Amino acid sequence: MDLPLLFSGLAIGNASAITSGDEDAGRLELLLPISRQALWAWRYVSVLLVLAAVTLVTTAVVVSTLGVFSLEEAGAGRVVAATVACGLLGAFHGALAFAVGGLGGSRGMALGVAILVLLGGYVVNFLFPLSDALAGLRRLSPWYWGIGEQPVTNGVSWSWLVLLVAVTAIIVAVGTVGVCRRDIRPP
Repeated sequence: MDLPLLFSGLAIGNASAITSGDEDAGRLELLLPISRQALWAWRYVSVLLVLAAVTLVTTAVVVSTLGVFSLEEAGAGRVVAATVACGLLGAFHGALAFAVGGLGGSRGMALGVAILVLLGGYVVNFLFPLSDALAGLRRLSPWYWGIGEQPVTNGVSWSWLVLLVAVTAIIVAVGTVGVCRRDIRPP
């Protein structure tokens, strides 16, 4: 479970730093001869590019060392799918930090909301199934959408991944539209 946390932390930290972090520091106004919407959207794209590069390198390293980690039985396809799913989960959490910043939240608020959803989703996905009464709520967790139960052993669900990507796109759209509908905060 370390990989989804690392990817999500990377995306949350980058998204909050280059959006609401720049606004908090007073650097965002220097870049505003271009449209706010374009600036904000390209900043999230840069988060995705960094996340994609890290996901690609991680995937290459894990696939090349399947024997070392006794994952030969799972196969490279499932390992690649699980790693990409972890990257998509990271993109979701980064989108939350991005949207909170776009809606006017400070860097601290963007970090706090994204981390709260990250940890809440983790609890719902991994602890709720321990209770018969709460087990069904697991499907509400972005963690479940991304990695399911055992992504390397059982594979990932492409339909749940499509839901994760769709919700991420909606969150990014909310943040992008939100930044256009408000004034930029002075430092």
